[in-house]
Amino acid sequence: MIESILKKADLNVGVIGTINYHYSGKTYKNPMTTPESLDLQRILADMLKKGITHVVMEASSHGIDLFRIDNCQIDIGVFTNLSQDHLDYHKDMNSYWECKKRLFTENLNSGPKKGRTAAVINCDDAKGKELLSLLPISSLTTGYSNNNMIWPKHFKIDMTGIVGKISTPDGDFEFKSSIVGKHNLENILSATGVGFALNIPLKAIKNGIEEISSIPGRLESIPNDSDKFIYVDYAHTPDALENVLNSLKSLTSNRIICVFGCGGDRDKEKRPQMGEIAGRLCDLAIITSDNPRTEMPMEIISQIIQGTIKVSSHEYTPLELATGFNKKGYVVEQDRRKAIRLGIKVSQPGDIVLIAGKGHEDYQIIGNKTVSFDDRDEARQALSQEAISSQRTATNH
Repeated sequence: MIESILKKADLNVGVIGTINYHYSGKTYKNPMTTPESLDLQRILADMLKKGITHVVMEASSHGIDLFRIDNCQIDIGVFTNLSQDHLDYHKDMNSYWECKKRLFTENLNSGPKKGRTAAVINCDDAKGKELLSLLPISSLTTGYSNNNMIWPKHFKIDMTGIVGKISTPDGDFEFKSSIVGKHNLENILSATGVGFALNIPLKAIKNGIEEISSIPGRLESIPNDSDKFIYVDYAHTPDALENVLNSLKSLTSNRIICVFGCGGDRDKEKRPQMGEIAGRLCDLAIITSDNPRTEMPMEIISQIIQGTIKVSSHEYTPLELATGFNKKGYVVEQDRRKAIRLGIKVSQPGDIVLIAGKGHEDYQIIGNKTVSFDDRDEARQALSQEAISSQRTATNH
């Protein structure tokens, strides 16, 4: 979103993030969210050589903790939220929080740009409010109330996107976005804050927001002729899964089917938490494999189920679901390809199918092997198979 706003202001932009890094019309695979310091400086140097004037970079907690962004002269830091993740590395939430804070309290508060940096902070997040109280630098606040410098007025969120008006210290502007979900309105506010901090005209901010039709693997819609709402999302933490499911739940009274799993060799505490969230908020939770890595997939799944059965005790078998389902429950299908096909097959027109956890990733890590696998392609193939099956049925009748 920030990239889109900067482009509408006729600026030359480069991006470094989880999905990829790209600039000057070329896209490169990024093995990690924030590259190692040597690689990062090489990328930035090449960007400068190619005429890039503005870089939007995602600073991961690993990147901060391992000093990868040290000596990067950052102008603006954006705080969206803090939720449980990477505890296999940080061990506890306090250590994770202390690490995240450093971007603002150390990186933005040192170096040759000290005194000229700014922070954009989502104050609807409890840690955002706490961060604001600690900061020695200039800050722009975002949130739903008019206590914030950037806030939304008269907005509406539905299955087609978000419309409304955003208030800034320089005035208001109306916008219309095809991106879905309350959390994406918060992202729009954060991106607006960056544009405002850079003195970009409100018209360019508005145009930048409206230019974005989808973000790879972030509630990315899979178009179909079945009148089903199928989304692929990167949500792989308890907070992210709960946010996206609550957003979808607020938009429909129809059923929600969620296909998800948890990664192996990562934080085990979140597995029952995510199981409970899916069991509570979905009509049908399809528990499957994610990136099992060196763990046994069924061991991961059994830990997820520990949370699911607390709120959704009815277990289906894949065979039972062949004729659909009427009762809230869950099913285990270890094979992710079959799980996605099952979710789409049992859904009806108007239902939502959320395929969560991998988002933009085009691979699956099983053991020590990386195999080609893209949730979006699998969903399209499942829809194609369903369409062929429907045509055959209609012809036979």
